[in-house]
Amino acid sequence: MLETESRVIHKNESNYREVYYDIEGRAILIKNGRDKSIHNREYKDGKLHFMISTRKKLPDFYSVEDEDSLIENTKTVTDTVKITRYYKNGNVAELKLADGVFQIFEYQGCKVESHTLLNSIGDTIQQNQSFFKNGVVIKTIWTPFQPVKSVVVTEYYDYQFNRRGHWVRRKYRSNEGLIIEKRVLIYY
Repeated sequence: MLETESRVIHKNESNYREVYYDIEGRAILIKNGRDKSIHNREYKDGKLHFMISTRKKLPDFYSVEDEDSLIENTKTVTDTVKITRYYKNGNVAELKLADGVFQIFEYQGCKVESHTLLNSIGDTIQQNQSFFKNGVVIKTIWTPFQPVKSVVVTEYYDYQFNRRGHWVRRKYRSNEGLIIEKRVLIYY
């Protein structure tokens, strides 16, 4: 079994992500430090079947009821994501979120992966595209369509790999500036 812990190094050490994998290399548990969310993935017959997420419900800042709430004092909610369609190779093609939003997955070989979010009436909410080279992401394009269409491009580079060929350090540019991301891999 491969256990990995991936942390983005910032001044605030609460911003991290831990990812745990099963013996087949599938992510089974993801923990995020910033929002304290936990995502469990359940597989059935070798395919991802459910994603169950526990997170803090963010306050509605337009509501008087939640006006003074902070993330630490918010309610915890659990959502279940249902996989609704697969490709012939077992990859997820579509899933339905608890709020009725659908996410569509498209692949162009091993080089491009797209995730498109559609609201319950089929309007595009946002799209994420990831571009890969030699098995690692080199660029992402995030396009939110609501309230107005915009584009955020992130480029990844300067990868460093461990002796098993897994990346352990990389750099990327985002709206926050230059980020150095490091991850610790624990094999057992």
